[in-house]
Amino acid sequence: RDKDQTVYIMAYTGKEQVVNIPEQIDGKKVSAIREYAFSNDTIEIVNIPNTVTILYWMSFAKCNNLREINIPESVSDIKSVPVVQCPSVEKINVSEKNNYYRSVDGVLFSKDMSLLIYYPSNKAGDSYKVPDEVKEFPEDVNFVPLSQFDYASKLEAIYVDSKNPYLTSDNGILYSKDKTILVSYPANYSQTKYVMPDNVCEMSFNAFYGAKNLKEIQLSEKLGVSTYSVQYFLGCEKLESINVPESNNDFYTVDG
Repeated sequence: RDKDQTVYIMAYTGKEQVVNIPEQIDGKKVSAIREYAFSNDTIEIVNIPNTVTILYWMSFAKCNNLREINIPESVSDIKSVPVVQCPSVEKINVSEKNNYYRSVDGVLFSKDMSLLIYYPSNKAGDSYKVPDEVKEFPEDVNFVPLSQFDYASKLEAIYVDSKNPYLTSDNGILYSKDKTILVSYPANYSQTKYVMPDNVCEMSFNAFYGAKNLKEIQLSEKLGVSTYSVQYFLGCEKLESINVPESNNDFYTVDG
């Protein structure tokens, strides 16, 4: 509850499959959904009331059966990526009256589509072309780049128009235009070995989340340490070895 006497949703402990968040609790308006507020396996659909203005990073986290989220007109501030490690999400719906965000085919964008915020993990289709308007990707609270394609288990390739001045795709893998940042490695990419381009010096901390076919990774010599380096390869169940050039000043490997 903040100083304006509104209520923040801090945690949901119910067992409903369809959750209709109330507009008020104890006479106080519900205005925000905090980090990890929803994190259980019973929820399938969440309807957010037209009083909520803020969705925090990871408002929905590790909800294994969550399929759909409905965002109302009132939401004006989505902090980073609000849905993380929710493998069953098929679509995000946004009210057409919302002045700040929109949904196109279930994918969440800023209103002008310059920022692709979240691609549903279980969205139908094995490839995705990033709209030409997109020029940004999210960051977490520490300004570390985040992949918009977290645990998108069906995704085999991500494509970008060659004229996009901000992003590029190389063999279906998403990078910043200058290839200094690895943004997203598709979770269902068919190759078992990945050789990182030489000039990559940074990657989103969930770039490889759920890369189920990946067995071997060759990092670049310029890749540096970030706060989340330990989480880079979560969900890579078949990963056998990570190789690092001797010239890399931040990483080294011992027996892979």
